[in-house]
Amino acid sequence: MGAELQGHIQVRKLNIDENPRTADRYQVRSIPTLILFTGGSEQTRVVGAVPRSMIRREIDPHLPAATPAQASASAEA
Repeated sequence: MGAELQGHIQVRKLNIDENPRTADRYQVRSIPTLILFTGGSEQTRVVGAVPRSMIRREIDPHLPAATPAQASASAEA
């Protein structure tokens, strides 16, 4: 999933044991938790170990529309 999203999203990882205030600020109550931000605002959240397809279903609506070349490359992968 990383290669096809390169240039569209940035992924950051947070160790909640070392950063409890940040985890509390974003109400992270379970790990793993994926939070998608756009312009500093939370757009969607995925909590727990879930299939890649579920993650894509949550984040895809928030990504820029794919060009035809990107869409066919994703379909072939």
